Parts: sequence; structure tokens; C-alpha cells
Amino acid sequence: MTRLFPNPIQVLVVLLAVGFPGALSAQETADPALAGPNTGAVSVDISLDVVTQYLDKGMVVQDEGLILQPDVSLTFALYESDQFVRTVDWFVGTWNSFHSDQSDYVATTSEAWFEADLYTGVAVGLPANFTTTITYNVATYPNGWADTVQELELALAYDDTELWGDSGLPALNPYVLTLFELRDENDNEDGYAEVGIEPAITILESESYPLTLSLPVAAGFGMYDYYGKGFDWGFTSVGAKVGVPLAFIPPEFGSWEASVGAHLVMASDAAQALAATGSQDDMELVGMFNVSMNY
Repeated sequence: MTRLFPNPIQVLVVLLAVGFPGALSAQETADPALAGPNTGAVSVDISLDVVTQYLDKGMVVQDEGLILQPDVSLTFALYESDQFVRTVDWFVGTWNSFHSDQSDYVATTSEAWFEADLYTGVAVGLPANFTTTITYNVATYPNGWADTVQELELALAYDDTELWGDSGLPALNPYVLTLFELRDENDNEDGYAEVGIEPAITILESESYPLTLSLPVAAGFGMYDYYGKGFDWGFTSVGAKVGVPLAFIPPEFGSWEASVGAHLVMASDAAQALAATGSQDDMELVGMFNVSMNY
């Protein structure tokens, strides 16, 4: 089996041996002003979503049974400066989707392991709180529902927190992304674009357990016949999510958070026609529970 990405452990050993160019020095990382037990240049993120439906870019993939979607990634802080390029982070990870019910779509096996994505990329911090991210993703389907797809995603995000100052208004955190299928073994290389915001406010002040309400809004558009006809609107999603830190977990085990929410997805006729389940309403309500850890 050909390895698509470097072994993260081997990469970590090499980087620690040669040092990270531009990364924080040992003296700087020992500064007590840097919060958290992990003051190194490598961080790990682990997340688990439990969803009532799996929708991919507005299209229903599965809406029955238990759906678990874990995500694990490593991030390497390679560079930091006060120049035009402020930071460079390299990340590598895997996202998966497990379904207890496979009755709504045709697969070659009955395995619960529906999708396994391997991804890697670079996030570059720019002036004025802009961040651009380039991600290469390989989507595979262990149960044989579809063939492998290779994708390249380009994203630009803006942290507008400073823009609002002391006005009391929440940051919108806008972003825009484009995705291109470099190779689709299902014989239809397409493109996709998305814009969105995710304002967040603290609805309950607490030293240990503050409640944060976020309101994600996104709209997706097909390019090169992604939804079947040229450049076309695919879906709009409006959601609400309440999150709380799990402060009872000691910080030496990482920073933990749990959230619960839902979002309403309004899909175009073209997106509905591409539903893997064979049927989809013009509006779908998706519930979600998430627990995540960063260290």
C-alpha cells in the first residue's frame, strides 16, 4: 500500500532534531505568559461529531441510524515573525464517517466505515488578521459506495474581532473557499465554492463554564457542473450552536469543549436530485453533538 502522506511520528522526530525555522525558542516557550501545558511547536486536535444526518455540501448522504464523525489532526508551527508572512503552520489529519445503517444507499459491503478522508495542508497567517489555507484531501470510501476523489481546497478567513473594538458587537469571522477536484475516479472532476460567517457571543458569564452561542451561516455554489449545470447555487445553511468548556478535565490533558446545536439546510433542486439516499426535502434540519480536545 502506497503511503499518501509522511508518517507524522517520523516528521515530528526530524523536525525536533533540526529545529523549526522561525519557531519560538525554548526560552520563549518557557514564558509563563504562554497559557497551557503544551508550549511546544506541535499541537493535536481531536473531535467527534454525532449527527442526525450527514449532509455533504447540501446533499443528503445518510439520514438513518447512528452517524459518528471523528477527526484527528496534528499541527506543526513552522514559522513565526512580524513580516508580511506572520505564521506558517503545517497540518496533517484524517476525518471519517461511520454509519450504523447502510440501507439507504448502494454499497459493495455492509461495513459501517463509510468514508475516510486523509488531508494535509498549510495555513499562512497574514497581516490584518487574515489567514489563507491550502488543503489537499483524499476522500476514500471503505465500504465501496464511491471511488476515491482527490481535492484541492483554497480558503481565506478574516478574524474581524479588532474591527468591532468595544462596541459589544460579535465578530463575524467571514471566510470564502474554493474546492477543485484534481482527480475523481467517478469520472466527473468538478469545482465548488462557499462563503460563510460564524458570529459568536457569550450568553452566560462564568469563570469555569461560560456558555458561548455561535450562529454559523454558509452558502455553497457549484462550479464546472458540480450540481449538474454550470455555476449554480447549491444550498444555504443557517445554524445555532451552544458550547461550554469541560473545565473539570485537568489542563494537563488538554483543553476540552462540548457543544450541541442544529442547522437548517435549504437545498436547490439540483442538490436534492444528487442525494445519496435517493430523496431529499428542500429543507433539512440536522442536529449535532460535538466533543473536542486541543493540546
